[in-house]
Amino acid sequence: MFLSVAVMLILAACSPNPEPEPEGISLSESQIEVTDEGGIFPLTVTCSEAWTADKESGGDWVMLSQTSGEGTTEIKVVANPGSGYAIAYFYFVSGEYKTLLTVVRRGNSPIVLSTYKIEVPNIGGEYEIEVTSKVKWMTKKNVSWLTVTPGMGSNNGKINLTVDPTDSYAETTTELTVSVVADDTQEPAVIEIVRDPITIGTFAVSETESIIFAPGNLQYQASTGAYRFAPHQYDVIGVDNKYISSWNSDWIDLLGWGTSGYKNQEPYMTSTDVADYYSGSGTPEAEYDWGYMHVIHRVDEVGEEDAGYWRTPTIMEIAAIIAEKYKSGMAGGVNIKDPSLSSAIPGLVVMPDGVELPEGFKLIPMTMTDYTYKEFLQIQAMGALFLPIATCYRKGTEIVQLHGKYWTASYDGSGKAYSFNANSGSTGPDEIYYGYAVRLVHTLEEGSE
Repeated sequence: MFLSVAVMLILAACSPNPEPEPEGISLSESQIEVTDEGGIFPLTVTCSEAWTADKESGGDWVMLSQTSGEGTTEIKVVANPGSGYAIAYFYFVSGEYKTLLTVVRRGNSPIVLSTYKIEVPNIGGEYEIEVTSKVKWMTKKNVSWLTVTPGMGSNNGKINLTVDPTDSYAETTTELTVSVVADDTQEPAVIEIVRDPITIGTFAVSETESIIFAPGNLQYQASTGAYRFAPHQYDVIGVDNKYISSWNSDWIDLLGWGTSGYKNQEPYMTSTDVADYYSGSGTPEAEYDWGYMHVIHRVDEVGEEDAGYWRTPTIMEIAAIIAEKYKSGMAGGVNIKDPSLSSAIPGLVVMPDGVELPEGFKLIPMTMTDYTYKEFLQIQAMGALFLPIATCYRKGTEIVQLHGKYWTASYDGSGKAYSFNANSGSTGPDEIYYGYAVRLVHTLEEGSE
């Protein structure tokens, strides 16, 4: 008996420890195909932590037996009987990890696809879809940023997709249909393509603080008193700022310094008398800042932040960023040129922290480098800041030819405030009644992205 116990102890000591669950979350199946009769399908959720599952879309024809759990769990996918083509998406999430389950009821479609949803990073990408069928089929798309080849095929085959980089701060979605040639009675297969939005990266302004820039230059509409960000980073209004008035319904983007509406300092002011603007000798109140005083709307409808979220950067912040980026070859002038554009768009590109330029790309301080629109989208998707160079500034109602000045929050105490020239990289004080461009920033809390 003692011998048996000893042997058991030795065997126990020699037995390997069980393998720990892998980090993240995974599923035994990523795609389940269901017939009209429905059914119950087993699914293993492999996870080392707590997890949850949520249906993104798809109706009530399919459900999960369990939508949360702890560690690896066996659950069921329950599909009710029904007819017609339908797709449901379930996202399984554990901490920062996420994975997708697609459930497809094909109806009478004779076409089977290797995937029915593609999630594309903002930089775009190339994808291959396998088609299983015994019929002639054709593809149909409805957006220019998606290229599909071939347009037609028969039996089993492959579809190649090229998704261009995005130029939107909102998620963009489209559908690609694969249907039977000359037969409307059979339902098409559908691929949903979701492209991530762009974001501008972070920029350190000290050892302990970083900022992010707004998605476009600040614009103002006098007839409504509304503020918004330009639809794109490269948008400027230019000479049309001459139509500035207290009632004009057009947008303007060349603003006098500190004209947030505080103490009657309005963005539509055209006086060229410094005394009509901020006249203090010390640091102005925060209320003179447009971002501090107002909600800034977003054209892309991705939401908006409360007043005070955004602010105007200081001259020291801008100078620190530009000096460091010039030194490291991560900032320089760019002319966006493309047949799709009526004219070139000049501006300053500044790459965010922690990012390297793609191979073959270059930025040269105070020198213009030609980029195609697609090349610009590629670096923008990496988080690049683009400060467009307006070819003019406003002096009262007069439009004066000058390249690319931006206001900072820094006042020099003598009726002048500091500006930054996106064309030359220089800084210096200017009369506060000049109408210059404004790009707001937000200070990141420590540890935030």
